[in-house]
Amino acid sequence: MKARNDTYTGGEHYWIRFHNGTHEVRRETLPSEPDNETVFTGKYTQCVEFLKKTVEENADYDLNL
Repeated sequence: MKARNDTYTGGEHYWIRFHNGTHEVRRETLPSEPDNETVFTGKYTQCVEFLKKTVEENADYDLNL
């Protein structure tokens, strides 16, 4: 198994996985929900940029935790 790119922001956990021929950014959901959520799909570099943008958008929230 390849190493995951774990990212934590805004109190949420995200990672990139390769699934069915494409990369996905997944977000961890509550234990009561049946599966984690795919929030973005695309090429690996696009997923990295999506996570970077997500971190930047949540920077103020993260500083106040």
